[in-house]
Amino acid sequence: MTWMTLVLAVGTAARITRLITTDTITESLRHAVLFSRQQRTALAAGQPAPPAARPRVAKVRAMLYKLVTCDWCAGFWVSVAVAPLVLYADTSSPWFIIPATALTLSYAVGLLASTEAT
Repeated sequence: MTWMTLVLAVGTAARITRLITTDTITESLRHAVLFSRQQRTALAAGQPAPPAARPRVAKVRAMLYKLVTCDWCAGFWVSVAVAPLVLYADTSSPWFIIPATALTLSYAVGLLASTEAT
């Protein structure tokens, strides 16, 4: 593995992790996983979410909550998925290089933009 492939893999994993845990573009997907329709309706109306109607489902949602809001948790599983792709895929192919470069640049630009003073 070249250092450039490693940089692209890290950037790709970091960007996908941020998409899962933080970005507003995926917020509705996170809410769909975390809350029932009744709870989402109440939250959208500015009201407190009612308790879950099905306790078992609520336990699963609590576990998923950790996964989709914790950078460390999601980052581990994203890295587990990215690592074999990087090790076994043709990393010189445009099918790897273009998306990995775009995701890495997106992450770097977001990181730099968030540190700028306004």
